[in-house]
Amino acid sequence: MTPKMPRRIKCNGFKKGNLLSLEDVAKRLFFDESTVRYHFIRRRLVAFRNNGVWWFTEESVTNFEKYLKVRNSKKKRRKK
Repeated sequence: MTPKMPRRIKCNGFKKGNLLSLEDVAKRLFFDESTVRYHFIRRRLVAFRNNGVWWFTEESVTNFEKYLKVRNSKKKRRKK
């Protein structure tokens, strides 16, 4: 059985400016940097590493924000 290849990101984000650094994502989501990396490991965020710097796609961050809103709204409903 052959090992799976890592997921590749096909984007020209550096040219378009659609990439966010780890610090930017942490500030935007009001999370600590280690928490953002935790969600990346759980495959909730799409990112890659270039020269030791983590880069996240704008699309994955907006999708993750939607995921958090839905998750939090479900938790509020359960309490009622």
